[in-house]
Amino acid sequence: QNQLEGQYVYGHLDSIIPQILKEKNAVALDAAISLSTLYADSCIGACSVEAATHIMLSLAKGPAFSSSRSSTLALTEDLFLKLIEISPEGSQTIDSVLDILFQNGIKSRKPKTVVFSAKLLLKSVRVFGVGSFSTPLLITHSEHLTAHSSAEVREIGINIMAEICRYFGSKTPLRASVDKLKSSQQSQLNNLVDNQHHPTQPQRNLRCKAGEPTNLSPEEIMAALKKKQQEDEAKRLEKRAAVNLFQVLPHTCYKEKLKLEKWSEKVAALDALIEAGGEQPYKLCSPSSSVDYLPLIRDLKPLLGHTHFAVCSKALAAFGMLAEGV
Repeated sequence: QNQLEGQYVYGHLDSIIPQILKEKNAVALDAAISLSTLYADSCIGACSVEAATHIMLSLAKGPAFSSSRSSTLALTEDLFLKLIEISPEGSQTIDSVLDILFQNGIKSRKPKTVVFSAKLLLKSVRVFGVGSFSTPLLITHSEHLTAHSSAEVREIGINIMAEICRYFGSKTPLRASVDKLKSSQQSQLNNLVDNQHHPTQPQRNLRCKAGEPTNLSPEEIMAALKKKQQEDEAKRLEKRAAVNLFQVLPHTCYKEKLKLEKWSEKVAALDALIEAGGEQPYKLCSPSSSVDYLPLIRDLKPLLGHTHFAVCSKALAAFGMLAEGV
């Protein structure tokens, strides 16, 4: 699959596909969507994030999403699902496709487009399974749906939440979202989960996951989620710039208040130091000729033996920040 070079089929095919999806003639549009699905199923060019983004934007902003023709909507659904199916391992294609669905479909001012977009999201979750998507992204989108003015859209949002609960075998990942629901919606969610405990069996695998098992136990699912969260956190940490404490501290009260006798002033100084370390997990500049942590360590060490427990506790926390960040 996806072995064909689009240019060998037709010159500039990769760039033409998004353009033909803007066709306003209904019959021609159906033909364009059918061709685009075949292109996505067969051509290498369709697998890139850029190609999927351009195709999805043409669908969502063009006449396809707001069409009243059942044939057009069915073909659009097929193309949408195909873009998800061919998403390469490790790419941002699915996130990009869902983001465009959210920004240009679910948040549309056209009620018909909103309902169709919400149905597409639920359909994709049921076809590929919750595990094929970013859970935080699904939760965010479902929250928006459950707060919508349309009862039909709200019901779709509850059904997506139910799929997430079934997948994890628990409402725990959704606890904050569930707390925001109205009591009637919470009851509806409970009924959906009680009536079907097990996750909906995925109808398709992502092409990059072909051959992998789809039936996982709740424990395996939670372990996989935890592993992915750790990997994502590691990637975010790697991209973050390291904090140079010695450029930040002069703009705080640290040096001034640390010299004062009152325990509360010392706590304020230590709070300033810890806050200067930035967001957690901490990432500080490595020691060098211009970054010397020894003076800080000398400041902190005597405070571990301070008579007030709050000073000792904050000093220990500051040491922890240095140890983690460096």
